[in-house]
Amino acid sequence: MKTKYILLVLVIILLGCKDEFILKSDTYEQVMVVDGLISNEPGPYTIYLSFTAPVNSDEHIPLEGYIITLHDNTGQSEILSEVKPGKYVTSESGIQGVVGNEYSISIINPSGVEYKSDFQKLPEPVEIESVYTEIDSTISRNYAFKIPGYQFYVDSKLAQTQENYFLWSMTESYEYDSDYEFYALESNMGLFMYNKPKITRLRTCWKTQKVNYIFTGTTTNLSTPQIRHQPLHFVSTDTKKLSKRYSLLMTQYIIGEEEYKYWKELENILSEENAFSTSQPYSITGNIKNINNPKEKVYGYFTVASVSQKRIYVDYSDLDMYYIKCTVVSDIKDINNYKKILGPPYYWVDDGSGLGIVAFDCIDCTSEGGTTFRPIFWVDE
Repeated sequence: MKTKYILLVLVIILLGCKDEFILKSDTYEQVMVVDGLISNEPGPYTIYLSFTAPVNSDEHIPLEGYIITLHDNTGQSEILSEVKPGKYVTSESGIQGVVGNEYSISIINPSGVEYKSDFQKLPEPVEIESVYTEIDSTISRNYAFKIPGYQFYVDSKLAQTQENYFLWSMTESYEYDSDYEFYALESNMGLFMYNKPKITRLRTCWKTQKVNYIFTGTTTNLSTPQIRHQPLHFVSTDTKKLSKRYSLLMTQYIIGEEEYKYWKELENILSEENAFSTSQPYSITGNIKNINNPKEKVYGYFTVASVSQKRIYVDYSDLDMYYIKCTVVSDIKDINNYKKILGPPYYWVDDGSGLGIVAFDCIDCTSEGGTTFRPIFWVDE
């Protein structure tokens, strides 16, 4: 019987996430993963080194004690500092990405084995013209019908050259409330203590996270070198993301052709349709090679890209919301059973039809992963 292992672990610096691609294999193979980025934005730049790990393991295996050197085609080089296990960074005053220059990295492990990437040119940037939404719907795993939401699109400005290769990543932030507002507390003394005014400290939260999808595009076959109406992230109403106010930070990378092929292949494999249906062993190697043994597998990519960003806000609309709320226990018999099972303290709320008891998570917005601290960048209506 085959055992599932992670054959491809991408710690994608520009996407800011770890995408684990799970495939079937008879054996587990430990492979080095290299992920890093240099762009036209000011440094410092970061490169992560790690080993793949079995899917049934939560272990992160950073690679320590390696020597990583960043090179450019003008003869400059810089050795990165290991600031924590597996994380290597350039200095603030070190090499800076310059459009038109070429960059590569070399990696030497503690045994003296050397790996290199080919030089890649940092392309001319193409600015984002606009990011916008349209109301749409999508199939949900939790319902037998399509759920409404917002489809995000991006338009680029007109590029200076015909052949341009795009990679998009997104960071989403949203404001949301706990399911219920804390109304009263029943303590282990059996006292029913009303709080006036109602306690709101854990009522409203903000959550920021990366969108864990890969999106690519190209102007190569277009009559005009300009991206128009490119569909990207879709946000549905079966979560709280659209319940109050939502923000999307769009990052647009212009990359080289070979790099585009790499990310395009990953996009196809890691798409929702394919990620759960792929049954054959598959591996995508990046642009890092063992100089003495080119057949050795090395995953990940050293990315050279120009960058453009734009943020958009979306407010609550009259779209029907389908996220599941906590159940309020309001029948006196159920309340007594609830108390016997859980024990004090008991948290009382008013769901509009009267008082009832809920679990603490139902009045604590941080239980859903957010924080009560408003982000510095957040702008209200």
